[in-house]
Amino acid sequence: MIREGQTAYDAGRYDDAAAQFLAALQKLPQAQATEQDRADAIDGLVRANYRLADEALQKGDNAKPARTPRRPLEYDPTNRAAASIFTRADRAERQAKAKVEEPQEIPPDQTDEFLAKRAEVKRLFRKQDPSQLRPVRRGREELSEITVIDPYNTDAHRYLES
Repeated sequence: MIREGQTAYDAGRYDDAAAQFLAALQKLPQAQATEQDRADAIDGLVRANYRLADEALQKGDNAKPARTPRRPLEYDPTNRAAASIFTRADRAERQAKAKVEEPQEIPPDQTDEFLAKRAEVKRLFRKQDPSQLRPVRRGREELSEITVIDPYNTDAHRYLES
């Protein structure tokens, strides 16, 4: 069974591999004569479940690793690879739940209001080149409009100061 599990693992059929390794573990008695075979079956079970959970996380399925049997930890609680993938899966599931619960915040420079103001400033600047404005009063009025819309516009402030 361990050999079949390893063959399935090598072929990328991790579900089959996990089932074979688990069946081998359940049939092998805990004895000194079977110690190496049990260790190989536990190792195979850990690797297969790790791959199953990792593939699911890579695809964005955060729930599947949580449903993946945690039997490897039952057989070898000190196995760091098994513990790490389940910790990673739990963290991903918590983050996914938090994203659902909290609305995603839009950066201030990406809001519709900001983008509309930026488009208006561009329109006003493109209307005429502020340095070439003949009627100074009209040019200053347009530049003042720009600073009202966008108080941090350095170009408008520079032209107003000159």
